[in-house]
Amino acid sequence: MKPTAVNPFARFCVIVCCSAGTLFADDLFERARSQAIDMTHAFQRHDAKAIVRYTAEPIVKRKGGAEALEKLLTAEFAEMKKDNAKLLKFEFLRPDRVHTSHGHLFVLIERKSSWQYDKQTMDLRYNLMGVSTDSGETWRFLEVTSLDENLFRLLFGFVDQALLSELYQYTSERNKCAGGQLKK
Repeated sequence: MKPTAVNPFARFCVIVCCSAGTLFADDLFERARSQAIDMTHAFQRHDAKAIVRYTAEPIVKRKGGAEALEKLLTAEFAEMKKDNAKLLKFEFLRPDRVHTSHGHLFVLIERKSSWQYDKQTMDLRYNLMGVSTDSGETWRFLEVTSLDENLFRLLFGFVDQALLSELYQYTSERNKCAGGQLKK
């Protein structure tokens, strides 16, 4: 049997098609992570308007709209200043999973942070859910500490058991720390 010559262009197409999924996912993960970082920088600057832009739309609506949420955040920043509370440093772990449901993309992102409260510091670790409705171009976020099936349904109008199951698994896999402990 005579070997068949492979067209170089066909070989190129096969390589590109096989790696495109990975490149696309990597780009999604990095885009979500960098936008979460931008949101946290806005938090450090006490930029309520920017934080509202990065907040998941169902949360903005639930808080009474963008202006109402801005007022709540501004009051929270004033309280933080009064309490001498500051976000000292943070890092986001890069998401490693993307979930699609009802025209939304979801990623879970862990944030590790160090806070100052007066003369004490506290290390915290928690998860954000990134939500995109434009194929991953922009991401908006919500904290998932108390997200359960009922709240998810209230916020998004549907429940995706696979996503919630993944959320609980992800949280338990990654939260093997003693976060929330005060240190002197």
